[in-house]
Amino acid sequence: MRFSSNGKYLLSASIDKTLKLWDIKSGKELLTMIAFKDGEWISITPEGYFDASENGAKHLNVLTSPLTVTSIDAFYNTFYRPDIVAKVLNGEDTREYKTATIKEIIKDGSAPLVAIKTQSGENNKRDVELELEVCQKDGGYDNLTLYLNGMAVSVLDTNRALKAKSSNSYLDCVSFQPLISLTNGENKIGFKATNKAGTIESNLAEISLGYKSNITAKPNLHILAIGVDKYRDGDLQLKYSVADAKELTKSLEKNGKDLFDKVYTYQLLDGEVTKEKILSKFSEVGAKTTREDVFVLYIAGHGITDAKTGAYFYFPSDFRYKNDESVRTAGVSQKDFTLALSKIQALKSITLIDTCNSGSFAEALASRGVLQKTAIDKLTRATGRATLVASSKDQVALEGYNGHGVFTYTMIEALDGKGYKNGKLTIKNLASYIEDVLPERTYQKWGYEQVPQSHITGTNGTNLSK
Repeated sequence: MRFSSNGKYLLSASIDKTLKLWDIKSGKELLTMIAFKDGEWISITPEGYFDASENGAKHLNVLTSPLTVTSIDAFYNTFYRPDIVAKVLNGEDTREYKTATIKEIIKDGSAPLVAIKTQSGENNKRDVELELEVCQKDGGYDNLTLYLNGMAVSVLDTNRALKAKSSNSYLDCVSFQPLISLTNGENKIGFKATNKAGTIESNLAEISLGYKSNITAKPNLHILAIGVDKYRDGDLQLKYSVADAKELTKSLEKNGKDLFDKVYTYQLLDGEVTKEKILSKFSEVGAKTTREDVFVLYIAGHGITDAKTGAYFYFPSDFRYKNDESVRTAGVSQKDFTLALSKIQALKSITLIDTCNSGSFAEALASRGVLQKTAIDKLTRATGRATLVASSKDQVALEGYNGHGVFTYTMIEALDGKGYKNGKLTIKNLASYIEDVLPERTYQKWGYEQVPQSHITGTNGTNLSK
């Protein structure tokens, strides 16, 4: 056992490599830290909020019904909160951020069982009709998501369910037969759902399909740039988002014209940026993309990480701030982006988010770096797409840097040559350049280090340069 220097906390250890942090005055357990034999780990509060290594949450289970054991990983969207764990370790009061407990969430009902009935193997056609099965328990089903090589490529319409004959005769099962377009080579297809409340994830069903294509043409590059300066709420006005969206599009177009067969550009600016038009534009772009294409999404304007949910929200141009709840109802949410990005067929993709905090939410972000990481981890897990985010203070966004937002200026600089390594600029190189240059640049000008957050997936070798 070990006491903290201020005498408020006690750290206890046991032979099973479990550490527990206690509040001495109340005698309450604050945090349990578990190290597993394979090197994975998890830190979890009594309510269920956790931080973990890549597979650590899969190693810890809870009893969700008399006959069902569920891993903590299934509660990821609600309870993955490294920011709350950090606050606990710092001795901060976290009561206002803990909005639920696992015991309460379990009352929503269990997640369904899902399966892919289509068999693994080789395929001679690009488009394949899959046979999917969903067997609901006491919690119903929703958020039926199809993955291809780790990327969310379709969110199924639950109204298209067909009654299924299943070996799970004690469960109510339905089937779906969606079409999926394969990419050249190995196609790892995954299928997952949640309970109706969206709080508990199902198992991930997986198969592998091989496909060989004779097409050798260059891929196309698709760029969707979204930027808002003029908000309906007068307190949210910005100066550089629209100019940044236009300039970044030009830079990508210029540097990609020799590498790609064609470069397609799409923009939503100021008043065009509404929830409805964003989803409509993604459908338009998605209809023109193929699996071999490259897709770049750029978003500029106001955005925020909600301190209560750990989720990211982007403000459309017609957003009006009334209270913190208005962000959750009127902002473009992680779920909205997951649905929108699932329309895009391109498997090589990066999302670039240059948004600044505003309103009372900004005042709540005492652990902004960890909170922002929470949001990007959740967004990347949901979409499966490489993501690079630079959420900045209002001062940095409003003053700008050489006529641009500093994050976008640094990104354009990388695209125009400074981020190249071995004669080319990959997604990984782009992220590396921004992570190296941006903090020092903002510190020199504002005395504040703007540290970007990135989650670069298997597309990190995608070339963006000529």
